[in-house]
Amino acid sequence: MRGLILVLAMAGWSAGAARANDGFYQGSGATLAPMANDKLRVKREDLEITPLAEVKCYAVTVSAKENKAAIGDDVPCPKGPPIDSLGKVLRTKWHAKAVYVVEALADVKDVKMGFPVPSWAYVTGDENGRVDLMVPGVKNFKVLVDGDAPKKIEQETVASATPDGPASPAFTWTASFKKGKVVQLVSEYDFGVDYTNGMYEGSHFPTGTVLWFDQRSAAEARYAGASPFLGEVVRYVLTPLKLWAQPAPEVVHVRVEAPKNVPIYYMVPNSPRLTCVDETSLHFEWKNDTPEAELAVAYPAAQGFLPFEAKIAGFTKQWEYDAWNALLGQSMETTGGEAKRPLLSCALRAKIGAGLPKDSFFAGWIANDIVKCVEKCGL
Repeated sequence: MRGLILVLAMAGWSAGAARANDGFYQGSGATLAPMANDKLRVKREDLEITPLAEVKCYAVTVSAKENKAAIGDDVPCPKGPPIDSLGKVLRTKWHAKAVYVVEALADVKDVKMGFPVPSWAYVTGDENGRVDLMVPGVKNFKVLVDGDAPKKIEQETVASATPDGPASPAFTWTASFKKGKVVQLVSEYDFGVDYTNGMYEGSHFPTGTVLWFDQRSAAEARYAGASPFLGEVVRYVLTPLKLWAQPAPEVVHVRVEAPKNVPIYYMVPNSPRLTCVDETSLHFEWKNDTPEAELAVAYPAAQGFLPFEAKIAGFTKQWEYDAWNALLGQSMETTGGEAKRPLLSCALRAKIGAGLPKDSFFAGWIANDIVKCVEKCGL
């Protein structure tokens, strides 16, 4: 049986064409997704999204004859803020590693499997003016099936899963499974980041909350509509897991690690199921369920953002912690009108408490073990 590939392509904005609240998309994660495959079930997924040790840039090669663009060799990253060179090179900043445990519920033969490639618009031109060419937003892709690479991986263009969506490039291969067979699929690749000229309520952080590190008054922040600094957003597409055979995965666990120059307090999730926060990472978890929304974590870009010029040990005022805790709580689903607060690791709880005044509410909460903690986040 052959399954269609679900396409998850997104178009980017050029820096010059961006409106007030537009971002520039330069590649985000996609998930393993044969479309409407009722013979294969994902039993478990463990996803780690980690910052690359070194940001790398790759040239874009254009074939005028074929009117296509592709990612070429690595090149020195352009000088200056990254946003100034958007649309000129692929700048990879993140690494995704997804481990799937997949079970065949029936015999399947030559099923097409694959990863749609997130794409972004490379702006070029010809005698007729501006031309936007869609370019793959990933680099260094590899996949293993029970420890072995597929015999042949194709790069092909596949139709969109949405009626009006554009065609998308994809890495594909075929595989056959006997009923009852359980295999481990591992995918890894480097990808880019979504830039925005401000972090916006309702888009980059939950409606009804405030960014604790935005030092403007609440009235001023609401009037302006966005934070006064550039933002970056790491995204990962999770909902295609719904297209696999039921029942839902027993566990889906996602860990997003903060870049080394960004304290965990500045990582703002606008996604449900945040379950735990430790000193370096946000942890999301679904049990016997499939994600109902895509993953998105925003944070202020380092360039020109004053607090990053100093070492930040933790919160120094009670209201800062309260505002941050509200951000985390609002990212969760609610039950009976109350947010399910994520747990803190004990090390992070102690670190937060050390920075706050001894007579703060939080210090008392720690002393009375009201703010619960775990020794280790994750499974």
